[in-house]
Amino acid sequence: MKEEYSVIILSKSGDFLLENEEQLNRRENGIEADEPYIMTEDETAHRIRAKEVFIPYSSVENIQYGKFEQETEKAN
Repeated sequence: MKEEYSVIILSKSGDFLLENEEQLNRRENGIEADEPYIMTEDETAHRIRAKEVFIPYSSVENIQYGKFEQETEKAN
């Protein structure tokens, strides 16, 4: 099923998708992403089983804002 996301964080450890900008929190040493999805090799977004993920600025390659539709695998 396709879902809409507002933020994509491109990083060395993976590409993270957020449903809205409020889920992105900038901290002194990096970014906290609340309830993120991660893009897999088959171009499908999967929900991470973590409340938040910390991504150090040294690992962040780019942050994109907009409306992005992505095939999403929902957990049962």
